[in-house]
Amino acid sequence: MRESYFQREWMESWMKQRPGSHVVKIPDMPRGNKSSAETRFNPVKPYDIYAWDDGVFYAMELKLHTTFSAFPFVKVTENQINHLLAVEKNNGIGAVVINYRTNKVSKKATNEWGILPPFNMTYVMRGSTFSALDHNTPSASLSIHDLFHDEVIIPIKWMSANKIWDLTPLFVAIKKGW
Repeated sequence: MRESYFQREWMESWMKQRPGSHVVKIPDMPRGNKSSAETRFNPVKPYDIYAWDDGVFYAMELKLHTTFSAFPFVKVTENQINHLLAVEKNNGIGAVVINYRTNKVSKKATNEWGILPPFNMTYVMRGSTFSALDHNTPSASLSIHDLFHDEVIIPIKWMSANKIWDLTPLFVAIKKGW
């Protein structure tokens, strides 16, 4: 599974549930020799997807995590966090969106949280929340416990029958001032 598949699912889900919104994936920069002229002058990508919906600007950095384990903070770069924080500073919504997708779940996860394979859940948090957790957590990773118990992290479920992510909890939280 590649992150690009998750990005496509997320965009399709957004457009189906929020018709009339404008959703754009920022293209990845060409890969090649980092010192070559063709890549040297490429701008750094600020985030994966942006959207306008009902007068609100959204910037989203999407990550795919294929193990049921803590999510390393370093997977979201300082540059990406800074761009998400800039969006929030300007009254937009900057978010880190992490999709946990795995067929292997430990016995501890099953016993402690009732998680059974295959596991496919997405968690959304503001860039400022992710940054605060990164700077205030002694660990180098976002724990599974934080995902399940932090009220500012919104769980989003995959609806297999419709093949879309149910974004309702995200938009309900935004209306309530999340």
